[in-house]
Amino acid sequence: MRALDYLFCLDAWLEDATPEQASCELQNRDAAPVDWDEVCQNIWQVLGKKTDLKKMLVERTLHRYRWWVKSCIWDDNSSDAFCRDRYLGDLPRGESGQWHYGNPGIGDPWHAELETTYVKDIEAKLAQMCPDWEWFQTAIHETWLCAPKTFRFLERLLWSIGKEKPSVSLPAPRFHVAKEDAVPAFLHCEDTWPNRAEAVDWLHASHLGLESWVKNDSPTNDVQRDVYDRLGENTPLKSWLVRLFIKNLGLMKMYGETLDQESANQNLERTR
Repeated sequence: MRALDYLFCLDAWLEDATPEQASCELQNRDAAPVDWDEVCQNIWQVLGKKTDLKKMLVERTLHRYRWWVKSCIWDDNSSDAFCRDRYLGDLPRGESGQWHYGNPGIGDPWHAELETTYVKDIEAKLAQMCPDWEWFQTAIHETWLCAPKTFRFLERLLWSIGKEKPSVSLPAPRFHVAKEDAVPAFLHCEDTWPNRAEAVDWLHASHLGLESWVKNDSPTNDVQRDVYDRLGENTPLKSWLVRLFIKNLGLMKMYGETLDQESANQNLERTR
């Protein structure tokens, strides 16, 4: 639902609505409890004056995100209720058979949206008029709603659309930007991703809880007690599986720290 609220803002911008008009509607329906006045003002300011290029890039972004909202379905949500009136791609079929997340019968082939007539037409036009279309095309195609910071990616994409040029780097080396802009956190969605420090502390406590459970020690904190409650009685098979899991956690920690350091070094090199 949060994604649809942001897409509504982009629709409103395309229709020449004011940020006040968009914010008023969002506040008078069951939208996310955020400061929509400030969010809308910031989005309008970032996108700036409408141009043909910005308009088409925003339209292409809208279609891709609506495809994700409609096609990505999990057991515990009702995504299949959204965008029912829109044909966004061939959901049920993929080249290699059924693809689906959650509800059988609704597919999610990554490429299906790219094969629609609308997408082919608008991307052909963008390829002709946008000097940096390869960067924008990759940034739009690689969007994904299943990520802790999914709206940070949308924020950076809109920031670049507003400037009509790549302003941040993408993961692939050929899409690195020599001097990246500092992107403001204007989408107000800090509550949609976990606090990294808290997550690290929780993982460490859980790891210790698993080790204590294997040794049949008594739990010493709430996280460890939760681990014990979930695992239940210590049996030989269960103990063997938990020890394997502990080993994997150790490898994750070791290689995760290595990857974090490599990423930090790369970011440092790009800012020099």
